[in-house]
Amino acid sequence: MNVSTGKPTGSNTTTESVNMNVNIGGINMGMDVNISETTTESVEMDQQITYQQSGNYAEIEEVVYEEEVTHVSSGPCSNLMGSGDFESAKKSIESKTFSDSRMIVAKQITKGNCLSAEQVRDVTSLFDFESGRLEYAKFAYDYCYDQGNYYKVNDAFEFEMSIDELDEHLNK
Repeated sequence: MNVSTGKPTGSNTTTESVNMNVNIGGINMGMDVNISETTTESVEMDQQITYQQSGNYAEIEEVVYEEEVTHVSSGPCSNLMGSGDFESAKKSIESKTFSDSRMIVAKQITKGNCLSAEQVRDVTSLFDFESGRLEYAKFAYDYCYDQGNYYKVNDAFEFEMSIDELDEHLNK
């Protein structure tokens, strides 16, 4: 198996490649995986798998998988927290009995990660009292990956007055 990682000079692209060839009892299997990431956060993934058997010479067609994902951040963050990590973070916050403890853990998690507006809404909803929801929503804005979608956080509030206060805070 060969693994190579490199960043070409004069480019903002990082490429990782894995090449693997296996031969077992006359059956050859090869796999090439190339992942490229650029600063525009475009990710391209190519995977090619080829099977070939000697003797009867049966061949399975090669499979190519390509995916391109583009994210555009409108906030100060560039690396959105993954869904698995986010679910784990939510469980950690929910496990705290007291509102103050929940707030401390929620702020720690938020400081160390970039959250989407929907993730901020979900964390905001974990607080029992409207005052805690509002405090967290005000705090989390600076750590929001897609600040243009912050209106989604309004769904976590029970009272219109809280939405108005959040809006005033964001417009300062």
